[in-house]
Amino acid sequence: MRTLIAVWLKTQEPGFDYPHSIFWEDGREATEKDFHAHRRDTRISVATKSGGRRWHLFPDVVAEAYYCPFGGSWGLRGDCVEPESLGVTNPLATDDEIDNAISALPIEYRVKIVR
Repeated sequence: MRTLIAVWLKTQEPGFDYPHSIFWEDGREATEKDFHAHRRDTRISVATKSGGRRWHLFPDVVAEAYYCPFGGSWGLRGDCVEPESLGVTNPLATDDEIDNAISALPIEYRVKIVR
């Protein structure tokens, strides 16, 4: 699985500032184009020892949000995705309701909603 890593300094704000450095997990330098192409991909955000932030972006991981009639709740599934209940029980939930539940998870997934 490919991983793109973006690093912000303590004085920078992810989501507003361009990262201080961007590189692939094998150490190759990544480009601004790489970052913009993948910034909405599945990612985890961690604090660095120096007070900055680091995003690990996983371009190949796409979660599928689906309604499980047996469990009576929306959930996530997919390759490299930890199955997770979203706690949304309305089978007709809106995309916004599903997205809000996903945003509360520790991993920010790129999601395909299956209806």
